[in-house]
Amino acid sequence: MLLTLLLGLSVLTSFLGSIYLLFLGLKSGTMASRLFALYLFLFSATIVSVYTVTDPQNFIPITIQNLLSLLFYVLIVAIPPTLYNFLVIHLNIDKAIHRKSYLLALSLLAINLFAFAYLTFGNDFETYTINIITEVMTYSNFIAYLFLFPILTIYYLVLCIRLFKRSNKASHDPEQVKKYTRDTALIVFGYGAFLLLFIGMQLTGETIFVGSVKIYLIGYTLFLSFQGYRLTYAQSHTSIESNQIENKPIYFEELENRLSNLMDHERPFLDSKLTLHQLARMADTNEKYLSAFLNESFKQNFFSFINDYRINYAKSLLNDPSNDHFTLETIGNMAGFHSKSSFNSAFKKSTGLTPSEFKKTF
Repeated sequence: MLLTLLLGLSVLTSFLGSIYLLFLGLKSGTMASRLFALYLFLFSATIVSVYTVTDPQNFIPITIQNLLSLLFYVLIVAIPPTLYNFLVIHLNIDKAIHRKSYLLALSLLAINLFAFAYLTFGNDFETYTINIITEVMTYSNFIAYLFLFPILTIYYLVLCIRLFKRSNKASHDPEQVKKYTRDTALIVFGYGAFLLLFIGMQLTGETIFVGSVKIYLIGYTLFLSFQGYRLTYAQSHTSIESNQIENKPIYFEELENRLSNLMDHERPFLDSKLTLHQLARMADTNEKYLSAFLNESFKQNFFSFINDYRINYAKSLLNDPSNDHFTLETIGNMAGFHSKSSFNSAFKKSTGLTPSEFKKTF
Protein backbone atom coordinates (compact mmCIF):
# COMPACT_ATOMS: atom_id res chain seq x y z
CA MET A 1 0.00 0.00 0.00
CA LEU A 2 2.80 2.40 0.95
CA LEU A 3 4.72 1.56 -2.23
CA THR A 4 1.64 2.19 -4.35
CA LEU A 5 1.05 5.54 -2.64
CA LEU A 6 4.69 6.63 -3.09
CA LEU A 7 4.64 5.46 -6.70
CA GLY A 8 1.44 7.39 -7.35
CA LEU A 9 2.94 10.57 -5.89
CA SER A 10 6.22 10.24 -7.79
CA VAL A 11 4.54 9.45 -11.12
CA LEU A 12 1.99 12.23 -10.65
CA THR A 13 4.83 14.65 -9.87
CA SER A 14 6.74 13.66 -13.00
CA PHE A 15 3.55 13.74 -15.11
CA LEU A 16 2.57 17.24 -13.99
CA GLY A 17 6.21 18.30 -14.17
CA SER A 18 6.47 17.05 -17.75
CA ILE A 19 3.50 19.19 -18.78
CA TYR A 20 5.07 22.24 -17.15
CA LEU A 21 8.49 21.52 -18.67
CA LEU A 22 6.90 20.94 -22.06
CA PHE A 23 5.22 24.33 -21.77
CA LEU A 24 8.54 25.96 -20.87
CA GLY A 25 10.27 24.12 -23.70
CA LEU A 26 7.72 25.28 -26.27
CA LYS A 27 7.88 28.82 -24.94
CA SER A 28 11.60 29.44 -24.71
CA GLY A 29 13.59 26.20 -24.57
CA THR A 30 15.76 24.39 -27.08
CA MET A 31 14.71 21.42 -29.19
CA ALA A 32 16.55 19.11 -26.76
CA SER A 33 14.54 20.43 -23.83
CA ARG A 34 11.27 19.95 -25.71
CA LEU A 35 12.14 16.38 -26.65
CA PHE A 36 13.13 15.53 -23.08
CA ALA A 37 9.89 17.02 -21.76
CA LEU A 38 8.01 14.93 -24.33
CA TYR A 39 9.88 11.78 -23.25
CA LEU A 40 9.07 12.47 -19.60
CA PHE A 41 5.42 13.07 -20.51
CA LEU A 42 5.15 9.85 -22.55
CA PHE A 43 6.85 7.73 -19.88
CA SER A 44 4.79 9.20 -17.03
CA ALA A 45 1.55 8.96 -18.99
CA THR A 46 2.29 5.29 -19.74
CA ILE A 47 2.68 4.49 -16.04
CA VAL A 48 -0.43 6.50 -15.20
CA SER A 49 -2.47 4.61 -17.80
CA VAL A 50 -1.21 1.21 -16.59
CA TYR A 51 -1.94 1.74 -12.90
CA THR A 52 -5.21 3.54 -13.57
CA VAL A 53 -6.56 0.64 -15.57
CA THR A 54 -5.16 -2.17 -13.41
CA ASP A 55 -5.95 -0.74 -9.97
CA PRO A 56 -9.32 -2.17 -8.91
CA GLN A 57 -9.73 0.50 -6.21
CA ASN A 58 -9.76 3.54 -8.49
CA PHE A 59 -12.94 5.54 -8.99
CA ILE A 60 -12.32 6.60 -12.59
CA PRO A 61 -15.31 6.03 -14.91
CA ILE A 62 -15.04 2.94 -17.11
CA THR A 63 -15.16 5.08 -20.27
CA ILE A 64 -12.02 6.98 -19.21
CA GLN A 65 -10.35 3.71 -18.24
CA ASN A 66 -11.05 2.31 -21.70
CA LEU A 67 -9.58 5.41 -23.34
CA LEU A 68 -6.45 5.25 -21.16
CA SER A 69 -6.00 1.56 -21.93
CA LEU A 70 -6.04 2.33 -25.66
CA LEU A 71 -3.65 5.27 -25.30
CA PHE A 72 -1.20 2.97 -23.52
CA TYR A 73 -0.35 1.21 -26.79
CA VAL A 74 0.22 4.53 -28.55
CA LEU A 75 2.49 5.81 -25.79
CA ILE A 76 4.80 2.79 -25.66
CA VAL A 77 5.39 2.97 -29.43
CA ALA A 78 6.24 6.69 -29.24
CA ILE A 79 8.72 6.46 -26.33
CA PRO A 80 11.77 4.80 -28.03
CA PRO A 81 12.13 7.26 -30.97
CA THR A 82 11.58 10.21 -28.62
CA LEU A 83 14.42 9.06 -26.37
CA TYR A 84 16.70 8.63 -29.39
CA ASN A 85 15.78 12.01 -30.89
CA PHE A 86 16.49 13.72 -27.57
CA LEU A 87 19.96 12.19 -27.51
CA VAL A 88 20.71 13.23 -31.10
CA ILE A 89 19.96 16.88 -30.33
CA HIS A 90 21.36 16.99 -26.80
CA LEU A 91 24.68 15.38 -27.72
CA ASN A 92 24.95 17.55 -30.86
CA ILE A 93 25.42 14.50 -33.07
CA ASP A 94 25.43 15.07 -36.82
CA LYS A 95 22.39 12.86 -37.33
CA ALA A 96 18.84 13.45 -38.50
CA ILE A 97 16.10 12.87 -35.95
CA HIS A 98 13.62 10.11 -36.77
CA ARG A 99 10.31 11.86 -37.45
CA LYS A 100 8.87 9.07 -39.59
CA SER A 101 8.90 6.67 -36.62
CA TYR A 102 6.03 8.67 -35.14
CA LEU A 103 3.85 7.64 -38.06
CA LEU A 104 3.38 4.27 -36.36
CA ALA A 105 2.21 5.91 -33.14
CA LEU A 106 -0.02 8.36 -35.04
CA SER A 107 -1.57 5.56 -37.10
CA LEU A 108 -2.26 3.54 -33.97
CA LEU A 109 -3.71 6.63 -32.29
CA ALA A 110 -6.05 7.21 -35.23
CA ILE A 111 -7.24 3.57 -35.18
CA ASN A 112 -7.82 3.54 -31.42
CA LEU A 113 -9.57 6.91 -31.25
CA PHE A 114 -11.84 5.98 -34.14
CA ALA A 115 -12.67 2.62 -32.58
CA PHE A 116 -13.18 4.18 -29.14
CA ALA A 117 -15.56 6.84 -30.49
CA TYR A 118 -17.39 4.33 -32.68
CA LEU A 119 -17.88 1.75 -29.94
CA THR A 120 -18.61 4.23 -27.14
CA PHE A 121 -20.93 6.74 -28.75
CA GLY A 122 -22.36 4.80 -31.70
CA ASN A 123 -25.84 3.35 -31.51
CA ASP A 124 -27.67 0.70 -33.50
CA PHE A 125 -24.69 -0.43 -35.56
CA GLU A 126 -24.65 -3.74 -37.33
CA THR A 127 -22.99 -6.54 -35.36
CA TYR A 128 -20.54 -7.40 -38.16
CA THR A 129 -19.41 -3.73 -38.34
CA ILE A 130 -18.71 -3.65 -34.62
CA ASN A 131 -16.86 -6.97 -34.87
CA ILE A 132 -14.64 -5.69 -37.70
CA ILE A 133 -13.76 -2.49 -35.84
CA THR A 134 -13.08 -4.41 -32.64
CA GLU A 135 -10.85 -6.93 -34.41
CA VAL A 136 -8.87 -4.22 -36.26
CA MET A 137 -8.32 -2.36 -32.99
CA THR A 138 -7.43 -5.52 -31.06
CA TYR A 139 -4.97 -6.86 -33.63
CA SER A 140 -3.36 -3.45 -34.10
CA ASN A 141 -2.74 -3.13 -30.37
CA PHE A 142 -1.65 -6.76 -30.13
CA ILE A 143 0.96 -6.22 -32.87
CA ALA A 144 2.08 -2.94 -31.28
CA TYR A 145 2.54 -4.50 -27.83
CA LEU A 146 4.14 -7.83 -28.77
CA PHE A 147 6.13 -6.83 -31.86
CA LEU A 148 6.48 -3.09 -32.59
CA PHE A 149 7.24 -2.04 -29.01
CA PRO A 150 10.05 -4.56 -28.30
CA ILE A 151 11.53 -4.19 -31.80
CA LEU A 152 11.53 -0.39 -31.65
CA THR A 153 12.89 -0.43 -28.11
CA ILE A 154 15.81 -2.73 -28.91
CA TYR A 155 16.52 -0.90 -32.17
CA TYR A 156 16.62 2.55 -30.59
CA LEU A 157 18.56 1.42 -27.52
CA VAL A 158 21.24 0.09 -29.88
CA LEU A 159 21.21 3.40 -31.76
CA CYS A 160 21.51 5.29 -28.47
CA ILE A 161 24.57 3.25 -27.47
CA ARG A 162 26.10 4.03 -30.86
CA LEU A 163 25.44 7.72 -30.27
CA PHE A 164 27.39 7.58 -27.01
CA LYS A 165 30.29 5.85 -28.74
CA ARG A 166 30.24 8.37 -31.56
CA SER A 167 30.08 11.26 -29.14
CA ASN A 168 33.20 9.95 -27.38
CA LYS A 169 35.07 9.62 -30.66
CA ALA A 170 33.89 12.93 -32.13
CA SER A 171 35.27 15.09 -29.34
CA HIS A 172 38.76 15.53 -27.97
CA ASP A 173 37.44 17.39 -24.93
CA PRO A 174 37.03 14.71 -22.20
CA GLU A 175 35.30 17.07 -19.79
CA GLN A 176 32.71 18.06 -22.37
CA VAL A 177 32.02 14.43 -23.25
CA LYS A 178 31.75 13.43 -19.59
CA LYS A 179 29.33 16.27 -18.87
CA TYR A 180 27.03 15.52 -21.78
CA THR A 181 26.96 11.74 -21.55
CA ARG A 182 26.84 11.02 -17.82
CA ASP A 183 23.24 11.95 -17.05
CA THR A 184 21.87 11.10 -20.49
CA ALA A 185 23.40 7.62 -20.24
CA LEU A 186 21.60 7.12 -16.93
CA ILE A 187 18.33 8.13 -18.61
CA VAL A 188 18.80 5.63 -21.43
CA PHE A 189 20.07 2.71 -19.36
CA GLY A 190 17.50 3.48 -16.69
CA TYR A 191 14.80 2.97 -19.29
CA GLY A 192 16.46 -0.27 -20.36
CA ALA A 193 16.60 -1.51 -16.76
CA PHE A 194 12.90 -0.76 -16.32
CA LEU A 195 12.12 -2.88 -19.37
CA LEU A 196 14.07 -5.81 -17.98
CA LEU A 197 12.16 -5.64 -14.70
CA PHE A 198 8.87 -5.31 -16.55
CA ILE A 199 9.65 -8.31 -18.77
CA GLY A 200 10.65 -10.34 -15.70
CA MET A 201 7.34 -9.49 -14.05
CA GLN A 202 5.38 -10.46 -17.19
CA LEU A 203 7.20 -13.76 -17.64
CA THR A 204 7.20 -14.96 -14.06
CA GLY A 205 4.30 -13.16 -12.42
CA GLU A 206 6.30 -13.17 -9.21
CA THR A 207 5.23 -10.68 -6.53
CA ILE A 208 8.85 -9.72 -5.94
CA PHE A 209 9.00 -8.30 -9.48
CA VAL A 210 5.86 -6.24 -8.90
CA GLY A 211 7.40 -4.68 -5.80
CA SER A 212 10.74 -4.23 -7.54
CA VAL A 213 9.12 -2.48 -10.48
CA LYS A 214 7.29 -0.11 -8.15
CA ILE A 215 10.43 0.72 -6.19
CA TYR A 216 12.39 1.22 -9.39
CA LEU A 217 9.71 3.44 -10.92
CA ILE A 218 9.69 5.66 -7.83
CA GLY A 219 13.42 6.22 -8.15
CA TYR A 220 13.46 6.54 -11.94
CA THR A 221 10.55 8.97 -12.20
CA LEU A 222 12.07 11.18 -9.48
CA PHE A 223 15.41 11.03 -11.29
CA LEU A 224 13.72 12.03 -14.56
CA SER A 225 11.97 14.91 -12.82
CA PHE A 226 15.31 16.11 -11.46
CA GLN A 227 16.92 15.81 -14.89
CA GLY A 228 13.96 17.65 -16.32
CA TYR A 229 14.80 20.57 -14.07
CA ARG A 230 18.47 20.46 -15.05
CA LEU A 231 18.05 19.90 -18.78
CA THR A 232 14.87 21.82 -19.46
CA TYR A 233 14.12 24.36 -16.76
CA ALA A 234 17.73 25.45 -16.44
CA GLN A 235 17.90 26.25 -20.15
CA SER A 236 14.54 27.98 -20.13
CA HIS A 237 15.47 29.89 -16.99
CA THR A 238 18.66 31.07 -18.64
CA SER A 239 16.63 32.21 -21.63
CA ILE A 240 14.07 33.95 -19.44
CA GLU A 241 16.78 35.73 -17.52
CA SER A 242 18.44 36.80 -20.74
CA ASN A 243 15.12 38.23 -21.93
CA GLN A 244 15.13 40.47 -18.88
CA ILE A 245 18.51 41.92 -19.77
CA GLU A 246 17.99 45.23 -21.48
CA ASN A 247 21.11 44.91 -23.61
CA LYS A 248 20.34 41.39 -24.86
CA PRO A 249 20.00 42.58 -28.50
CA ILE A 250 23.38 44.28 -28.15
CA TYR A 251 24.94 41.16 -26.66
CA PHE A 252 23.54 38.95 -29.41
CA GLU A 253 24.69 41.45 -32.01
CA GLU A 254 28.19 41.38 -30.54
CA LEU A 255 28.11 37.59 -30.42
CA GLU A 256 26.96 37.45 -34.03
CA ASN A 257 29.82 39.72 -35.08
CA ARG A 258 32.38 37.65 -33.16
CA LEU A 259 31.00 34.40 -34.49
CA SER A 260 30.82 35.65 -38.07
CA ASN A 261 34.40 36.93 -37.93
CA LEU A 262 35.52 33.63 -36.35
CA MET A 263 33.83 31.48 -38.99
CA ASP A 264 35.03 33.59 -41.91
CA HIS A 265 38.65 34.00 -40.87
CA GLU A 266 39.62 31.09 -38.60
CA ARG A 267 37.22 28.57 -40.17
CA PRO A 268 36.83 26.27 -37.14
CA PHE A 269 34.18 24.31 -39.06
CA LEU A 270 37.01 22.64 -41.02
CA ASP A 271 37.73 20.59 -37.90
CA SER A 272 35.53 17.50 -38.18
CA LYS A 273 35.70 17.06 -34.38
CA LEU A 274 34.50 20.57 -33.55
CA THR A 275 32.06 20.65 -30.60
CA LEU A 276 29.62 23.22 -29.29
CA HIS A 277 31.80 23.62 -26.21
CA GLN A 278 34.89 24.40 -28.28
CA LEU A 279 33.12 26.88 -30.56
CA ALA A 280 31.62 28.65 -27.54
CA ARG A 281 35.08 29.08 -26.03
CA MET A 282 36.43 30.42 -29.34
CA ALA A 283 33.55 32.92 -29.52
CA ASP A 284 34.13 33.99 -25.90
CA THR A 285 30.71 32.84 -24.64
CA ASN A 286 29.20 29.71 -23.06
CA GLU A 287 27.34 26.76 -24.53
CA LYS A 288 23.88 27.79 -23.36
CA TYR A 289 24.10 31.30 -24.79
CA LEU A 290 25.57 30.06 -28.06
CA SER A 291 22.91 27.37 -28.39
CA ALA A 292 20.15 29.88 -27.57
CA PHE A 293 21.64 32.37 -30.03
CA LEU A 294 21.75 29.85 -32.88
CA ASN A 295 18.22 28.68 -32.10
CA GLU A 296 16.78 32.19 -31.87
CA SER A 297 18.73 33.97 -34.60
CA PHE A 298 19.19 31.20 -37.15
CA LYS A 299 16.51 28.67 -36.13
CA GLN A 300 19.26 26.04 -36.22
CA ASN A 301 21.07 23.74 -33.86
CA PHE A 302 24.86 23.60 -33.66
CA PHE A 303 25.44 20.96 -36.32
CA SER A 304 23.02 22.50 -38.83
CA PHE A 305 24.81 25.83 -38.43
CA ILE A 306 28.26 24.25 -38.85
CA ASN A 307 27.19 22.11 -41.79
CA ASP A 308 25.96 25.17 -43.68
CA TYR A 309 29.47 26.60 -43.53
CA ARG A 310 31.00 23.27 -44.50
CA ILE A 311 28.67 22.88 -47.48
CA ASN A 312 29.36 26.42 -48.73
CA TYR A 313 33.07 25.79 -48.40
CA ALA A 314 32.70 22.47 -50.23
CA LYS A 315 30.87 24.27 -53.04
CA SER A 316 33.78 26.66 -53.46
CA LEU A 317 36.18 23.72 -53.58
CA LEU A 318 34.05 21.89 -56.16
CA ASN A 319 33.82 25.01 -58.34
CA ASP A 320 37.58 25.50 -58.33
CA PRO A 321 39.16 23.74 -61.36
CA SER A 322 42.45 23.40 -59.48
CA ASN A 323 40.74 20.85 -57.19
CA ASP A 324 39.62 18.55 -60.02
CA HIS A 325 42.28 16.00 -59.13
CA PHE A 326 40.80 15.53 -55.65
CA THR A 327 38.19 12.84 -55.01
CA LEU A 328 34.80 13.82 -53.62
CA GLU A 329 35.68 12.13 -50.33
CA THR A 330 38.81 14.28 -50.09
CA ILE A 331 36.77 17.40 -50.82
CA GLY A 332 34.39 16.44 -48.03
CA ASN A 333 37.27 15.90 -45.61
CA MET A 334 38.78 19.25 -46.60
CA ALA A 335 35.43 20.91 -45.83
CA GLY A 336 35.26 19.35 -42.36
CA PHE A 337 33.08 16.28 -42.91
CA HIS A 338 34.37 13.17 -41.16
CA SER A 339 33.11 10.70 -43.79
CA LYS A 340 31.94 10.50 -47.39
CA SER A 341 28.45 9.39 -46.35
CA SER A 342 27.90 12.34 -44.00
CA PHE A 343 29.20 14.70 -46.72
CA ASN A 344 26.82 13.29 -49.35
CA SER A 345 23.87 13.26 -46.95
CA ALA A 346 24.34 16.83 -45.70
CA PHE A 347 25.11 18.18 -49.18
CA LYS A 348 22.02 16.64 -50.76
CA LYS A 349 19.81 17.73 -47.88
CA SER A 350 21.00 21.32 -48.36
CA THR A 351 21.15 21.57 -52.16
CA GLY A 352 18.95 18.77 -53.44
CA LEU A 353 21.97 17.42 -55.33
CA THR A 354 24.78 15.04 -54.51
CA PRO A 355 28.31 16.51 -54.66
CA SER A 356 28.97 14.73 -57.97
CA GLU A 357 25.71 16.06 -59.46
CA PHE A 358 26.55 19.55 -58.24
CA LYS A 359 30.00 19.38 -59.85
CA LYS A 360 28.54 18.28 -63.18
CA THR A 361 25.87 21.00 -63.08
CA PHE A 362 28.16 23.84 -62.18
